[in-house]
Amino acid sequence: MKLKVKAAPKTSSYAESVFGQLDHLIRTRPSTKTLAAEACIMFLNNKTLSWLESKDTQEQQELMKKASKGVKNLRDKKEVLNQIPDDKSVFNFTKTKEGTKSRKNLTVEELITNLKMLVRQSIVRDNLDESDKHVLVGKRVKHRFDTNGEDQWYTGKVISQVPAFPEWFNIVYDEDRAVYTYHHQMMI
Repeated sequence: MKLKVKAAPKTSSYAESVFGQLDHLIRTRPSTKTLAAEACIMFLNNKTLSWLESKDTQEQQELMKKASKGVKNLRDKKEVLNQIPDDKSVFNFTKTKEGTKSRKNLTVEELITNLKMLVRQSIVRDNLDESDKHVLVGKRVKHRFDTNGEDQWYTGKVISQVPAFPEWFNIVYDEDRAVYTYHHQMMI
């Protein structure tokens, strides 16, 4: 047990410090978003500016170019995270009994149905124009899987890139309706 907690901090002062910074940000900027507050706190605590200033000018410019290229991915992730389901009741764990104000727990089947509905609604349709699509999207692929020491080949079609994760692709295999997601390195 001692080995498991050896790396744990002895006090909670760091966590309290971070929450103090968050409290200060919320009080001074009440309309700030959580993501912006998190970025500000990380910037201050990681001493990013002093680290960046310690680099030579050419390396600073390269780092800034890399960071600005990642902005589109951050915006896409933000868009995915801010999606609101059509029916907010799918988040409920209980429901109102008919004719009363009391509530009863949803059954496991109802919870599973709600979860499936959320997953269905979270799929973002690939609405990019042809010039923005990755070269693999729309292509037929063939994958080899090792099953009990035997190679099995499956063919399918790359249907889209995963929103906000440009290195991941959705594939539908022939004779299977499920959508599978793979990292591009696994597809080579």
